[in-house]
Amino acid sequence: MTKYTILFICLILCSACSINKNQPVNDYMIQYVLNDTVNDSFYNNKVRDSFIWIGQNKLSKKDALKALNNTSHYNKNNGKWDLKFNQTALYNEKAWKKLVNNNINDTLNDYWNSNNFSFKNRVFSKQEIDSVRKLADYSLREKVYFFTDVMYYDKDIAVFRLEEVTNQFNGGLFKDRILFMKKENGKWIVIDEGIINRN
Repeated sequence: MTKYTILFICLILCSACSINKNQPVNDYMIQYVLNDTVNDSFYNNKVRDSFIWIGQNKLSKKDALKALNNTSHYNKNNGKWDLKFNQTALYNEKAWKKLVNNNINDTLNDYWNSNNFSFKNRVFSKQEIDSVRKLADYSLREKVYFFTDVMYYDKDIAVFRLEEVTNQFNGGLFKDRILFMKKENGKWIVIDEGIINRN
């Protein structure tokens, strides 16, 4: 077996491991973004581009954990987003402390690349995203998604931060949330989300 063949096999295996590690992110984007676009008024109920735009810089897990203390969760009793994370059924003090201890010191500046995802994507560098002119070459209406790496809470619950932005008009759309997902029938599904309050 030639060294090029071995190198090729290693690249394929690394790519598969990368996708598997971030499977909750992949499942979320495929189920809740790609498959939901037809009903998205942001796109005037038309099918979105055939690929998803991803911000290259990974969001900080440390910042995500700090933000989780300032999130609003849905309250089934009154239909409002008025619960704090520590008031939800998911909250477990021991699991929370373990989540923090395992991730709070993660301050590495890391990057996404196209091979991290199982859907069609276009990864934008910070310089490209900061340039309105560059984005205008594609579409001012297209959303760009930013993520943290996946963290695990209480063993089987995947947690990650998701920011959704666009340069539309003079400030654009901005959504910032922490997602909690659990694997059911081979797919990761959202079981809770916390909307980050930015005021």
